[in-house]
This record gives sequence, structure tokens and C-alpha cells, in this order.
Amino acid sequence: MAQLLRAGLLPEAWIAPPAVRQLRALLRHRIQLVRPRTLLRNRIHAVLAGHGHGRPGGCWSGPGRAWLAALELPAASREVTGDGRALIDARQEPIDRLDGEIRQHARRDPRVKIVTQLPGVGPFTALVILAETGDISRFAPARKLAAWAGLTPTVRGSDRTVRHGHISQQGSVWCCASFVMSGLALLVVSG
Repeated sequence: MAQLLRAGLLPEAWIAPPAVRQLRALLRHRIQLVRPRTLLRNRIHAVLAGHGHGRPGGCWSGPGRAWLAALELPAASREVTGDGRALIDARQEPIDRLDGEIRQHARRDPRVKIVTQLPGVGPFTALVILAETGDISRFAPARKLAAWAGLTPTVRGSDRTVRHGHISQQGSVWCCASFVMSGLALLVVSG
């Protein structure tokens, strides 16, 4: 080990400071609460679509919830939508609390304002990117950041044949997901 270190062959590990680790934990916790809520919402939308009901503009706010509760559905479908709404409601309070904490972090960090100038990046995504990357200076060329985030294409080559595939996704899953979702949001907006 000492000889490898002397030769400069041991890779450097970066350990995030405690404040960054705490912010990562907060953001990851929110993501882990929102994912099942999204699955439940999608399940309810699938039940509604199965019965020929289109998705109204705000199915999760006051008028939309009243519309959803008043729908005439078969017993099993009513149970699925009712249980889904109850589970969504149970998750909403901690998500709202975390959103407040995250908004405070976003207001305090001047880098968030800079990152949110990128198309498709909001304050939450900016915080995820900043917390996951940590000290950006450790990625000298941008290629290193892209590779670390799992955004570089896979390359398979043999002799004179080179095939480029999908992004590798062999990096920070949190950062990769944030970059991909930002790109999807940009595609939706630019249409």
C-alpha cells in the first residue's frame, strides 16, 4: 500500500463534510417519501383510466379530491382509490415539512440561484446536484463530473467496431436521476 501511495496509484476518496451529509440525508429522505406517493397516484390514475375517466387538472387538490371521492366506481376500484388516497394523505405531512426545510436550505445557498438558471432545474434539483457533487473543484474537466454522475455513454468496442450505447448509470444514482429528470423537464417544456 505504501508503495502504491508513493507512486500515486491509490485513488483519492472524498468524504463530504457533516453539513453536506446531513443535507444529502434530508433530500434523499424526501425522495424516498415521494416515490411511493407517485406510485400510488399513478395507480389511482390507472384505475380511473380503466373506467373511462380522464385525469382532471388537479386531482389532488380540494376540487379534484371531491370529484374523485364522488365518482361512481365498482367496489374493488373504490377500495383501491380510497386506500391510495389514505396512504397519500399519510405521507403528505412529512413531505410538506421536508419541503419547508428544503426551501430554507435553497434560500440560504447562493449556488442554488446559479444552478436554477439552467433550463429544467428547480431549487430542489439544484440542491440535490449541489449536495451530491459536493466540492465541484474535485472534478477538473467536466467529463469527470459526467462520468461520476453516470451520464457518459457506454462504449463497446472490438477491433474496428465501436458501439456507443445508453448512459452508463454507473455513478451517483441520486445525481444521475436529477440530471435525467431535468433533461426530461426541458424536453417537455421545449416540446
